[in-house]
Formats: sequence, structure tokens, C-alpha cells
Amino acid sequence: MANKQRGYVEITSGGKNYPFRLTTNVLCELEELVDQPIAEFFTKMKKSPPTMKEFRAIVLCGLRGGASAKSRVKLDLNCAGEIIDGAGGMVGLMSQVGEAMGLASPDADDNASADDDASEGDTSGN
Repeated sequence: MANKQRGYVEITSGGKNYPFRLTTNVLCELEELVDQPIAEFFTKMKKSPPTMKEFRAIVLCGLRGGASAKSRVKLDLNCAGEIIDGAGGMVGLMSQVGEAMGLASPDADDNASADDDASEGDTSGN
């Protein structure tokens, strides 16, 4: 079972379950693959769906983020494409990928509340 508190989402393809997680390292890799800063890419994705090339890159990175070090080496773009196909295409995985992206980039409200919590402990009067 996926541990959402740690950013894991489970995706299913061809009857197999795969842990999927967008970690800092794989988000850096994703920036390289899509040639765009991750914040800009996430903002763009809120406005319009990714291209197939972008989606395959996201899936590859999420699979690498969820895999053990031994399994991670075997994952490439072709493997990600096969997993997408086994899950019914982009439509079959879009909700899980979107959920993982949400876990990787908390809402502004979450950040604001974290800032509020930090300032509550400040007794310096600033």
C-alpha cells in the first residue's frame, strides 16, 4: 500500500502495482527532461494537459522516485511508455500522476499555514 504521507502513490499497469513518488532528485531529472523549471512546468500543467512526451517523462521520474535503487537502474523512457500503455494510456494514469504532483507541491495554503506556525513560536516581537 502506498504511503501518501511520504509522497507515494500506487499506479497499476498490466495487473502489477508500482510505487510512484516525485522526490527532489527525480523532480530535478524531470526539469532536465522537459527543459523547464519545475514550478513553471507544474503551473503549465494546471492550465493544459501535458504532451505525451512530457507525460512519459513524468511517469519515468515518478517510477524512479518510487523504486528501489536496484530497480531504478532498469527504468528508462521505453519502460515508462509500456507502463503507461498497460494502464490504459494517459487517461488511465492521469489521476494518480496528478495526485503525486499534488503531494510533491503543497498548496500555497499549506505553505502559509506552515509560515503561521513558525511565526507563532517567535517571541522576539519582530
